[in-house]
Amino acid sequence: FFRDLCGAFFTSFRGFEASVVGELLTMADDSPPRDTAKGINDGCRVYVGNLSYATLWQDLKDFMGRAGKVEFADVAMDDTGRSKGWGTVRYRTPEEAQTAIRDLHDRVLLGRPLVVREDRGPTEGLRKR
Repeated sequence: FFRDLCGAFFTSFRGFEASVVGELLTMADDSPPRDTAKGINDGCRVYVGNLSYATLWQDLKDFMGRAGKVEFADVAMDDTGRSKGWGTVRYRTPEEAQTAIRDLHDRVLLGRPLVVREDRGPTEGLRKR
């Protein structure tokens, strides 16, 4: 009886431990949110060019947040993990995207004036996750 009781307890504890560890790993994930509309631009996504090679997706998201609610931001990387110097940002509304184009084009981020325009095509070159 005691062995059965202890076995049931440890089995339950292991299940709890696994769910807690899984939750912590999920919370610790610092990768950018995924763009659920890859390849389809509904007017909410903008291209950002002339990025410094040191620009991370978090830098881009924070900077572009001046124009509205950023749902997604990413910087294109090559196979070696080096930035390609451009990225995409997805806003909640087309109006916020237009505000970004109007207000943030030619603004300086990490020492470089940005090119901000409507995204014209698929997000090829972005990191594969």
